[in-house]
Amino acid sequence: MSSNDSSLMAGIIYYSQEKYFHHVQQAAVAGLEKFSNDPVLHFFKAYGVLREERIQDAISDLESIRNHPDTSLCSIMALLYAHKSCETIDREAIQELESSLKEIRRTAPETALYYASLFLWLMGYHDKAKEYIDHFLKVSHSSREGYVLKGWVELTSDKPHIVKKSIKYLEQGIQDTKDVLGLMGKATYLMMQQNYSGALEVVNQITLASRNFLPALILKMRLFLARQDWEQAIETGHRILEKDESNIDACQLLAVHELAREGNMTIAADHVRNLIKVILEKDESNIDACQLLAVHELAREGNMTIAADHVRNLIKVLEMREPQNPSLHLKKIIVINRLCGNHQVILQLVSSFTERIFMASPSCAPVATELGYLFILQNQVKEAFLWYSEAMKLDENSMAALTGIIWCQILKGHLEEAEHQLEFLKEVQQSLGKSELLVFLQALLASKKHKGEQEATALLKEAVELHFSSMQGLPLGPEYLEQLDPLFLVCIAKEYLHFCPKQPRAPGQILSPLLKQVTVILSPVVKAVPAMMEPLFVMAQVKYLSGELENAQSVLQRCLELDPTSADTHLLMSQIHLAQGNFAMCSHSLELGVSHNFQVRDHPLYHFIKARALNKSGDHPEAIKTLKMIMKLPTVKVEEGKKFRGSPLPPRERVSILLELADALRLNGELHEATKVMQDAINEFSGTSEEIRITIANVDLALSKGNVDMALSMLRNVTPKQPCYMEAKEKMASIYLHTCKDIRLYIGCYRELCEHLPGPHTSLLLGDAFMNIQEPEKALEVYDEAYRKNPHDASLVSRIGQAYVKTHQYAKAINYYEAAQKISGQDFLCCDLAELLMKLKKFNKAEKVLKQALGRDFAKDFPSMMNDVKCLLLLAKVYKNYKKEDVVDTLNKALDLQSRILKRIPLEQPEMIPSQKQMAAFICIQFGEHYLAEKEYAKAVRSYKDALSYSPIDNKVLLELAHLYLLQGHLDLCEQHCTTLLQTEKTQESASVTIFRY
Repeated sequence: MSSNDSSLMAGIIYYSQEKYFHHVQQAAVAGLEKFSNDPVLHFFKAYGVLREERIQDAISDLESIRNHPDTSLCSIMALLYAHKSCETIDREAIQELESSLKEIRRTAPETALYYASLFLWLMGYHDKAKEYIDHFLKVSHSSREGYVLKGWVELTSDKPHIVKKSIKYLEQGIQDTKDVLGLMGKATYLMMQQNYSGALEVVNQITLASRNFLPALILKMRLFLARQDWEQAIETGHRILEKDESNIDACQLLAVHELAREGNMTIAADHVRNLIKVILEKDESNIDACQLLAVHELAREGNMTIAADHVRNLIKVLEMREPQNPSLHLKKIIVINRLCGNHQVILQLVSSFTERIFMASPSCAPVATELGYLFILQNQVKEAFLWYSEAMKLDENSMAALTGIIWCQILKGHLEEAEHQLEFLKEVQQSLGKSELLVFLQALLASKKHKGEQEATALLKEAVELHFSSMQGLPLGPEYLEQLDPLFLVCIAKEYLHFCPKQPRAPGQILSPLLKQVTVILSPVVKAVPAMMEPLFVMAQVKYLSGELENAQSVLQRCLELDPTSADTHLLMSQIHLAQGNFAMCSHSLELGVSHNFQVRDHPLYHFIKARALNKSGDHPEAIKTLKMIMKLPTVKVEEGKKFRGSPLPPRERVSILLELADALRLNGELHEATKVMQDAINEFSGTSEEIRITIANVDLALSKGNVDMALSMLRNVTPKQPCYMEAKEKMASIYLHTCKDIRLYIGCYRELCEHLPGPHTSLLLGDAFMNIQEPEKALEVYDEAYRKNPHDASLVSRIGQAYVKTHQYAKAINYYEAAQKISGQDFLCCDLAELLMKLKKFNKAEKVLKQALGRDFAKDFPSMMNDVKCLLLLAKVYKNYKKEDVVDTLNKALDLQSRILKRIPLEQPEMIPSQKQMAAFICIQFGEHYLAEKEYAKAVRSYKDALSYSPIDNKVLLELAHLYLLQGHLDLCEQHCTTLLQTEKTQESASVTIFRY
């Protein structure tokens, strides 16, 4: 081969590294068309055959070149590997080969040493490869290609200190040359160091020198993805497919993008099919590009039709381009398995493909384990158990298979058996290191056996920490998304929710720390895969329970864009309307759900929400009638892990309905009937995990009868280990304060909480309790002590500041806020400080605080950008009071920044689009108010129209426009807007007044 053909060998080595063994053969065959007798190309053709486990063919090919000086060593090494891989081992042949190896090693030319090192490295024998390459460098007087290979050997070491030294050898190897393999090594090193810009520069050098060298484009595609630049990654994926129409990696990216970002599952499925077909055909279809395109559809776009198409395409290209490479098939499809969620079309595609992989390698336990995992995440416990059992038959030492079997046992309710197996695994774990799945199973078992909230949540927290620690340093890409494993994190989040409040947080009530923890778990998932329904829906539940009802609606709106037929989404949306007291919209949302999916009516929750809406709106008789109708449905002891379908009621839902019925009867004055229903509930669920909920609800019934002592007695029986302990103590405190008027016992409840559940959350509750009884000095003591233990907790600083304001100690409040700003990551408290300074009319100081917050480095992440918008709006408010000439400029900056947020948000966090459009509308309204005050009516009209472009149904804006048209004398336009407004309920009076003026 000519020295000008470095890209040919670099391509062969790249495909060998990536385990694309059919590609290796095809590249070698293409090279042999130009260099027909080249022994190195013949060797790599045989190597590709060997790695496909076509042993006899490989032995035959290797025997034909073992006597050539350049390939003598590597051929004999490969022959040894081949003979040892045979079902019937030829001992004599192995002995002869080992003897030849010793003899040739003494006299082998330097080139033979190089290719021997290259073979050993590709086979994963790093230490032996290093030994040979060092010998080669010694005898070849520091060959540049030797330095490049030594750089690669060290770059792929599992020892970080060795990896750091690799760049020195790579730089020596590419000095004054454009060696493609060396430049690929340098780009890979820079990527590992997260220097993506530097890596891109190196890749651009390769593409300029070797325009048709596809591995460089694939690396470029991965670099764009690592920078989270999906747009350029997808563009590069399409460029790859123009050159290689069935490129596996590009097909994979398209499928993943559609599943995780766009949500088009049909296209994602086609990408996966295509990825799988590419492996059977010639190298005109690049697997990497296909994979990336599939990943893009799955992760970013959310169009499930498109996603399914990409998944199909991915599967097609895998089976076409690498037909005898089941390990590569598994490697490329796992990320799709992790992102397809519960979409049945794609699930069918990937599960049947993974089963075909198993048929191609029936002795491979990891494939059976993957099938078990794929089914268990879909709650198909029976199928999962069969595959995990198959994996155990193939490899009785497989920890992954045994862990999977234990998971199935827990979900099937075989808790004693599972606990016994877990005890054994915990012993093994001490020597092997902790596994996040094993710790999660311990948490799941603790929850199922009612061992208490603290034990279960501590284990869940540990599982999450282990999970994310294993991902540290990984750039965004298929491997990151595979390791992220969104559905596993959804499982953890759902377990947390068992211990969270069941109703939305009331205004002023402290947010449960468990809900905060679930938000922390789901945030990176929703950011990375905003088109995946399951994490989005659970995030909406968290927002709902956190009392962030509008944010929950925004997330649910995104869910409905992805799947308008989702019954759960429509039902949760109606619950939000119910919590907002909007009973008409609650009914509308229920009926909208029915119009998209008639089976919504079969869901007991549909009737339950309808009954709750009736109960809250005062129609107690109709609510009672509906609830009694639902109660006729049978209760089922659902198999653990099975998703509820059809009409029978799971225990948790039946308890909720019983409690609502008792409440409706109580409110309807039927206390005897209410008591009877409550007693039935106690009898039916005594000794179950639902018993404590009934006890808490029974308190309200006792209070309605005036039986305070009985209510308190029931609450005292709730122990600190029970999930509702905190709720019970808060309810008891409320009775002592509002019914008994006993401040000492009221505070005593919160002191007990701090004693049994110590932490910042309970300290905040105690401090807030002191604030409620107008004892801010004592509250300050509690807050201060908690702050000393948790100096990075901004919520504590905020509470201390509010307490000082309450006691009119403004100077101290200011000092606390200023101290908080010095703590890393607490810049957002500057808004609290600025608002306090404005209240004190210290506008100059408020301006200084806000400018200081805005003066730091240019914000790139969404929370910082949104905080900057808030700071700019506050600054504009400050200027309204003493620098009116700067108001417009400040609002322009806020709108520019908000426009940048809106430009990025569809790709990165689409569930936030509605709330961020609302913020843009608010900024435009601020412009309108300013121009209106300055009597610049034309500019005010334009600003309010801009607001409507972001929020078209904002009645307040329409009303302001009507007033403006009246002021300008545009009576027709004023009447037109007022007529529109009169058709809605909320602004009828104001619109009528405007018409009256006109």
